[in-house]
Amino acid sequence: MRVLIMGGTLFPEAEKLTGDRDTNLAALAGRRFDAVIDPSAYGPEQIDLLLSTLGEPPSHYTFVSTISVYGVFPPKRRYDESTDVVAGREGYGALKARAEEALQSALPG
Repeated sequence: MRVLIMGGTLFPEAEKLTGDRDTNLAALAGRRFDAVIDPSAYGPEQIDLLLSTLGEPPSHYTFVSTISVYGVFPPKRRYDESTDVVAGREGYGALKARAEEALQSALPG
């Protein structure tokens, strides 16, 4: 199984590939991964670049988001996929929300 882990220093024995999430993921071109674990995408353009570079989508994509996509955090409130996310494209939470949407659009479910 080939797994792509975006960022992090876990698994020192794993092959390391270097790129720039914003401009150049050429090290991933032409490669096939069974799974992607992505804790660092910060905006829809980064999702689009990664998926277009990979060409064939992975069988599984785990995207780590943040509570910041909800914008405000009232005490004792529960958050899940049915909770409204912050609008726009300004700030960390909004960009993570747009990254979630880009990923869901490209890889439904």
